Amino acid sequence: MAIAVGLVRRFRVGDPRIQVIEVIAGQTLDRLARAEQHANRGEVLAEMAVVEQSDGRIVVAEQRRDEATGQNLAVLSGLYEAVPAIPWPELPDGGLTDAQCRAWMPPVAYERVLGGTGRFLSELRPVTALFLNFSGIDYDGDDEAGARLDAYIRWVQGVLRRHGGSLFQLTMGDKGSYFCAAFGAPIAHDDDETRAVYAALDLQSPPPELAFVSGIRTGIAQGLMRTGAYGGGTRHIYSIQGDSANLAARLMMAAKEGILCDSTVYQAARGRVPMEPLPPIP
Repeated sequence: MAIAVGLVRRFRVGDPRIQVIEVIAGQTLDRLARAEQHANRGEVLAEMAVVEQSDGRIVVAEQRRDEATGQNLAVLSGLYEAVPAIPWPELPDGGLTDAQCRAWMPPVAYERVLGGTGRFLSELRPVTALFLNFSGIDYDGDDEAGARLDAYIRWVQGVLRRHGGSLFQLTMGDKGSYFCAAFGAPIAHDDDETRAVYAALDLQSPPPELAFVSGIRTGIAQGLMRTGAYGGGTRHIYSIQGDSANLAARLMMAAKEGILCDSTVYQAARGRVPMEPLPPIP
């Protein structure tokens, strides 16, 4: 785990008719992601600014340094004094209306929850995962960054919807921003692999008004995944989990540009879309 402190930009993006998403972005998250890369299993790393602002309450086991950036990091081993828990207040019954909740949920998930069948959302099913990395938005220095991100995500949601896919997660990190989309959850089609490829091809070329988006890299993989709601009593999110989702993310990072697919997607879509077989990637 890693901890960073600093200013962030907080945005609400997305088409309310499909789903809105809250994101935070900026250099603080970039530093956080870089710090996490220096953490070993079971460790908690923090920027030195976190230690300095703790009034001497944090026990530091050792220090590390990110040579590429000069960032100093502390390996934390405990606290000199206990910190009392300050949980969020309980939300009263009826504290949120259906209209307030609707925009934050995928339409199919919302309809099932409202109809009393939300407990059946979780299942194992074949899903094609699409991960796309993009850059070109200055979250700290551009006052229009929120509007730019919103416009881009709305366009992405429209492309995915046209091909029968859904956008699930939007993440900001040190290697650019990226999102996860799925074809086959919560609604399946007999050609989800091909739909994902067609959507990826469309997403390679944003319209002129989104010309600020650059560095698009995409990975696609298909396999059996767990789909459903994740979370506890205060917050749930509908998403996908599985080895093929991890593979799609790795293919995204391996793609210097363009689109990389796994062999399952290749076999399903090669009769409709021109594809070039590549050697294995370690």
